[in-house]
Amino acid sequence: MNRRSIYTRFLGVCAATSIAIGVGACSTADDADGSDESAEGELRSGHAACVGYGWKNQILDWKGVKGTYQRRGAPVAGEFSSLTVSDDPSALDGGLPAYEREIDGETDTGKIVLGVDNPAIGPAIYFPDSSLDAKDIYWVLGQKRNRKGELVGICLAQGGTREGENTTQPDAFMLERKR
Repeated sequence: MNRRSIYTRFLGVCAATSIAIGVGACSTADDADGSDESAEGELRSGHAACVGYGWKNQILDWKGVKGTYQRRGAPVAGEFSSLTVSDDPSALDGGLPAYEREIDGETDTGKIVLGVDNPAIGPAIYFPDSSLDAKDIYWVLGQKRNRKGELVGICLAQGGTREGENTTQPDAFMLERKR
């Protein structure tokens, strides 16, 4: 079994069995005073591209994901610069809400799999084609929410492509909710 089919199988199981949305613990980064926590006890992402406090890396659900996100900084050629998720995952859409994203100035649409924590591979976002084979897989390194519970930031790193490319040490990047 090749790496892509392993990702597809685990993400498919994850999406089919647990499309719920929430947060928990967080990875950390060194702070100027040696502390990883703010005065409020919120944790940093641990990734330079995903700035600020309030990041959680235990992805239990995707509630509040509906909206449009912009990639912070310059996108890498072949990767998306913006993402719109039409709705939160639900039973009505089979846990696969519609998306629209821009890659190198071109629009790509379809259904998105928003995977939660999975002991085998961790949380991931998976963009399948019409036959549910992976176009792209991104590891979810963290989520950041506002006081209303909406996602305001998603920290990602590319995990693989349709061609089977797998980045062993991908650069993290942040998607920020557009206001």
